[in-house]
Amino acid sequence: MKNLSKILIGGLVLIGSFMLSGKVEAAEYKYPVYPNSPEWEASTQDRGNLKAMLQIPQNTLKELSTEELVNAVLEYPCFNDMYYYDSKQEGFEAMKSSFNGINELFQRKDADSILLEKYDETQKELKDISSDTKEFSQENYELICRKSNIEVLLAQEEVKENMTNEERNKLDNLIATYKLTEEKSADQLTYKQNTYFKITEEQMTNNIETRASVNTPKGTPVYVFSRGEQISSTDKYYMRLEVERDFPGTIIVGDGTTCYNCHSFAWYWMDVNNKYWMNDPSAYMTDGSYKEVSLNGRKMNDRIWFSKVHSAVETAPGDKNDMLSKWGDYPLVRHSLTNNPYYTAPLIIKAYRR
Repeated sequence: MKNLSKILIGGLVLIGSFMLSGKVEAAEYKYPVYPNSPEWEASTQDRGNLKAMLQIPQNTLKELSTEELVNAVLEYPCFNDMYYYDSKQEGFEAMKSSFNGINELFQRKDADSILLEKYDETQKELKDISSDTKEFSQENYELICRKSNIEVLLAQEEVKENMTNEERNKLDNLIATYKLTEEKSADQLTYKQNTYFKITEEQMTNNIETRASVNTPKGTPVYVFSRGEQISSTDKYYMRLEVERDFPGTIIVGDGTTCYNCHSFAWYWMDVNNKYWMNDPSAYMTDGSYKEVSLNGRKMNDRIWFSKVHSAVETAPGDKNDMLSKWGDYPLVRHSLTNNPYYTAPLIIKAYRR
C-alpha cells in the first residue's frame, strides 16, 4: 500500500479524468490549474476564488462540441468536491450552481448519447484491466472514479429527459449489467460503486436506516439516524488520499465513516465514536441553545454554519487550520474557513456560540 500511495499522490491528477488508453477522441479543454500542480496548493486556499478561476470562458463554452464539453466536465478539477457532501445529489447540486460547464452540458440535446457511449467504454476498460490482474491498481481506481462521475451525470433528469426509449433501455441494461460486476468487487472499493443507484435513491427519499432523536441543550428534540459503517478499509485509505490531493494544507485527524456526519459532530457530540447522522441541526440555532455572533470574531468552540450544507467547529482561533469538521462520508479534517469543499458563492456563513 505504501508504494501505491506514492504512485497516487505523485501521479493522480484528476478523479477519473484521463483516457488511460492514451487515445484523444476530441480536442481537450485545458483548465488554468490542476491538482498536484505547483499552482494548485496556493489556488485552493480560497475555494471560492479557485472555482471562479475554473469557469470555462463563455465564448469557448459555446464553441466546444458536445463530446469536448463532456470531456471538459469530466476533467473539471473540482468535480470530486461533490462527494464530500452528506449526499451525492446535494453535492452535485452545489457543483452545478458553481460550475458553468454543467449547465451548458444540460442544454445539449445529444449529451445523453455521448455519456452513454463513454460510460460503456469506461466500463469495458475497467473490465479488461480487472481481467488482466487480480491486484487492485491505480488504473482500477481512476476508472472506477471516472465511471462514478459519468453515472452522476446520467442520473440527472436534465440528461434522462432527452433520452429516447431505446437509450433509456440501453442505460437500464448497462447499469444493471455493471452493478453485478461492481458487487463482486465490493471488498476492494465501495464508496464510488453503484453511484447511479445511490443518487436515484437520494432523489426519491431522504429516509436513512434507523431513526432516533437527541436533544439540544434547551431540550428540543432533533432527529438523527443510525447508519452504521458502510465503507471498507480500502475506501478509507483512498478517501484520505483524495483529501490530501484536493485540499493540500489541511490536516486529517479521523478516518472516513458513515457513522456520523458534520452536523452531528459539531452540534451533538464531538467524538469519533459518535454513532449518529444528523440532517438538520437548525433547532440548535433557533431554540436559544446557541446565539449568532460575529464570524470575524469567532472564538474557541463556536459553531460555524455553512448555510445548511455543512457545520464545523472553531477549535484553534488564529491558526491556519482553525476549524474541525467531518466531510460527508469522508474523514474528519482540520481546515480553514476558505480551504474546504463548501466555501463558494453564494454561500452565507454564520458563527454561533453557546
